[in-house]
Amino acid sequence: MEPLMSRTTECPRCHTPFTCRAGDIQNCECNTVTLTDAGRRYIAARYSDCLCARCMKELQAECAAQQQ
Repeated sequence: MEPLMSRTTECPRCHTPFTCRAGDIQNCECNTVTLTDAGRRYIAARYSDCLCARCMKELQAECAAQQQ
């Protein structure tokens, strides 16, 4: 069995270190954030790497506010 991918990284938006668990998504902090399709596109257009959950929530709210 292949080991699960887990890495300590820095959020490209706020520069806070966090552990990305892309290979174990059930236990990754991003799994606590619910993004809309528009939110996913909004984030993907600005960042190409993983973000911390706090920044993902803030960007989802920013995207929603712009759509109102």
